[in-house]
Amino acid sequence: MIEENETPMMKQYLELKKQNPDSLLFFRLGDFFEMFYRDAEVASKILGVTLTSRSADKKIPMCGVPARAIDSYLDRLVKHGYKVALAEQVSDPKAAGLTDREIIRVVTPGTQLSDSIMSESENNYIVLIYELPAQIIFAGADVSTGECFFGNFDAVRNDSKTACNFLFDELFRLMPREILIVQKPTFEKSLLDFISHRLNNCAITRLDKITTNPEPRIVEHFDFQNRPDDFDSDSKIAVATMLDYLHEKLKTDLSHVSKLTRIDSSRGLLLDTSSMRNLEIL
Repeated sequence: MIEENETPMMKQYLELKKQNPDSLLFFRLGDFFEMFYRDAEVASKILGVTLTSRSADKKIPMCGVPARAIDSYLDRLVKHGYKVALAEQVSDPKAAGLTDREIIRVVTPGTQLSDSIMSESENNYIVLIYELPAQIIFAGADVSTGECFFGNFDAVRNDSKTACNFLFDELFRLMPREILIVQKPTFEKSLLDFISHRLNNCAITRLDKITTNPEPRIVEHFDFQNRPDDFDSDSKIAVATMLDYLHEKLKTDLSHVSKLTRIDSSRGLLLDTSSMRNLEIL
């Protein structure tokens, strides 16, 4: 909430924070990125930096990290499941008046492309979940390798397994760093409980809209030789919605995401979540 007696700079900070409520806001001030309020309290604990205050009267918590080493700090935060919005100076800071700042990118656990993240042996999966009346569709990718895939689960496979159970087993196998939840699925409570208990430090991002015209995005990434024959219209919507999210956050070339595969658990033996956990399969 912006108060009348806030300084122009803090009003600017709070406006940018309002636009990115689910992200820690890194606010560029000279050679440092600063954080304020609860963002500062959270970041200081994870990053091990000193928590100070902005002024003696208001005691606004704040902390900062050097801009030249920003990637290492971002890596540590996204590994803990946090998203970070970077507010960069876009006008001359030496000019008179308030320096203009804009969000230049939002780094999330599923979209971080730093050298340290890309050098890790584990995949850095992002997965989208899209529910329809008769099935659940999921789409996933690892932008560090260019891997892209999708799959769907029918309403009921047999008496003991539902589409929701099969989805959870697949999520446990993939161990995604970030999950995109489209709109509000009917099994949302079970999904959130599963993520909380089984997927360590997995970030959750909610999407209110789907990509209603998926064909341009699909054609941009996959030619006919690099997509499955059974790639139906609903699956295209799920994949395109995920790709749109990646383009929006990364703002970089994603042409290496060029081959799409379909995950079909019915063609093999699927170890469920309990079996993998008991067998200590990672």
